[in-house]
Amino acid sequence: MVKRGKTHPFQQQQASSTYDANRHVLKLKFMCGKYFLQSDRGSFSNNNVDDTCRVCYESREKLQHMVLECSGLVAVRDPILRDIESRIEV
Repeated sequence: MVKRGKTHPFQQQQASSTYDANRHVLKLKFMCGKYFLQSDRGSFSNNNVDDTCRVCYESREKLQHMVLECSGLVAVRDPILRDIESRIEV
């Protein structure tokens, strides 16, 4: 449980490399709703930017797609969703 004034458990993890540190930054942006999706870029550039997901190239890169649908993120998403489900079930 995250409590006000306490550090989120995610921030307590130490990055062992530059790659891990960059992944942490992306995860924090997702958690805070500050990750700039391709669909956002397209709407700000009068649709001059391809809004296709850069992970799977199968759909528009929207938040719902990235969090719930992207086939390229299954290995990352499934363990997180299983953890959430185990915490919800009482």
